[in-house]
Order: sequence, then structure tokens, then C-alpha cells
Amino acid sequence: MQQGIADRVPICEFLREDCGPFEERRSFEERRSFEEARDPAVCPECGTAARRIYSTPGLKTTPTTLSKAMNRAEADIAFETYKRKVGKNLF
Repeated sequence: MQQGIADRVPICEFLREDCGPFEERRSFEERRSFEEARDPAVCPECGTAARRIYSTPGLKTTPTTLSKAMNRAEADIAFETYKRKVGKNLF
């Protein structure tokens, strides 16, 4: 049986640094502004607020350790670029 668009529920992703990522289904019926869409969710493990994260479709399956390594490498490159533009004597 094929679901109609009204039966589908968007999956929102959240991250609690200490507990890790989790997903929450939010209804289309709940109309939210862009600001409200970023509202945190309650972490199912510890009960504290978790921030909303956004992933690119198809890249969600990237292992966490690889993703973190890629983010660190990107940050290092950005910092080195900044140092070259601003000047080494500031550091």
C-alpha cells in the first residue's frame, strides 16, 4: 500500500553532544515558522535540550568518526587560509 503525501511525516534530526544524534518525527499539521523549526527537542536519553542538525540526503550514512575527521580537516584548512589572508604576525 502506497502512502499519500498527507500520511508522510518529516524526520527531523537532532544532536546532543554527550548522547549523540537522534531523530524525531514532526507532523506537517504543526505549522512552524523558520525560527520555530530550529527549536530544540528533548533528548530521549538524558532529557535535556538537543540542537537541530541538518544533513544532506545520501550523506547521512557517513560514519561519525569519518564525518568528524572531515569536519576537523575542513576547519584546519579554513584556519590556515585565514592566517595567510590576515597575516602570521597576529598569532
